[in-house]
Amino acid sequence: GAPALAAITIAGVQLTDANILWSDAVNGQEVRLEKFNLNTDPLTPGKPTAVDMTFSVNSTKPKASVDVALDSKIMVDMEKQQFALSGLTLTTQAQSTDLPFSTADIELNGDVSADLIKQLVEISDLAFSAKVNKDQQAIDATLTSNISSNLANQQTLLEGLKLTATINDPTLPNGKANINLTANVAADMQKQTVSLSSLALEVFDLIVNADVTASKISSDKPAVAGNLAIQPFNLRQLSKSLAIELPVMADDSTLELVELNSEFTASADSFSAIKLAVKLDQSQLTGRFAIANFAKPSFNFALNLDEIDADRYLPPVQEEKAAPPASAAAAGTTELP
Repeated sequence: GAPALAAITIAGVQLTDANILWSDAVNGQEVRLEKFNLNTDPLTPGKPTAVDMTFSVNSTKPKASVDVALDSKIMVDMEKQQFALSGLTLTTQAQSTDLPFSTADIELNGDVSADLIKQLVEISDLAFSAKVNKDQQAIDATLTSNISSNLANQQTLLEGLKLTATINDPTLPNGKANINLTANVAADMQKQTVSLSSLALEVFDLIVNADVTASKISSDKPAVAGNLAIQPFNLRQLSKSLAIELPVMADDSTLELVELNSEFTASADSFSAIKLAVKLDQSQLTGRFAIANFAKPSFNFALNLDEIDADRYLPPVQEEKAAPPASAAAAGTTELP
């Protein structure tokens, strides 16, 4: 027959200022769950009810304190094995002197639904944000996506994944880096594959587009294949932004246009670029290039360079005083540069 709880409704649950202490005297560890508050609207099977929960956690090893708040409408249907959290808002504020961060503010929003009979889980309008600080370093990141997972066939899809992040660190050029990433991600754990499609990454002055598939991801010999495109950029300007000093060249207008397109395959000890196309200023390089055995590398390539004015990339010519005949003769016996 129907579960006994199906005929029972509860007017609500209220739990106020609950405290739990976990003490491990042997290891000198103590964890306190404090000020645990829980409030719900009427609990009716199969119908959503509002839930509000807050609590704090303090620990000695590691030394940390965390404040957590959850607000959502929760639906539980035990008969149909369906569960849902709508309008979920979960916030966490943490402080620590022992963990890799000193402060962390984290917020999670979205709608979660699960059907255990069909083995389906969906998270729509997922929005995850984090602000983390440690000394002079800080990260402010936001991730959004729609996630669907079939637990039966172990397939998971992240559609419209978008990550934006700002990293502040004195060691970075200008002390700051902005990262923007968008992609669609599909994982099939039965086939041991993960694919990233329509990947777009923007960092500093670089814009990278790619489609990548990884296979045998749980083995000791994973493999990666895909195509890569680096949009035209000014290498001289990028090097200046990254505080990288380039060699002195006769023409300081070189390296102002670089572009790369290629299909590629890679493993733990090899890399191969096929249909390689590199544009450097007015020169075009095409062909293929491969490296096998990174420990003792061997190279295989077939490249075509249409034209290049090498003098532009060499150091400026400096006038030298004429050497005595004996010295000139000795210089002629040296190895070619």
